[in-house]
Amino acid sequence: MELFIGGKQLKNAQISFDSNNKFDGFSVPVSFENDAKLLSELTDKATGLYNGQKIDILSITKIENFMYLVQARLSNSRS
Repeated sequence: MELFIGGKQLKNAQISFDSNNKFDGFSVPVSFENDAKLLSELTDKATGLYNGQKIDILSITKIENFMYLVQARLSNSRS
């Protein structure tokens, strides 16, 4: 699994899939400082790559000092 946001690889992201087994986003524990810092600087207009396919970031939510939850979709997908 390769996930890049802003040209940088997120090495500690947990990928999530919807009920149809389609890419749905990812989460990153705040304890992984490099990945968390990158996510803290993003807006929900950001894009990235997941296994070579372009993704659109739909929302970024920080849960306390615990985790970032990122809702995203493949760019060629419809919501």
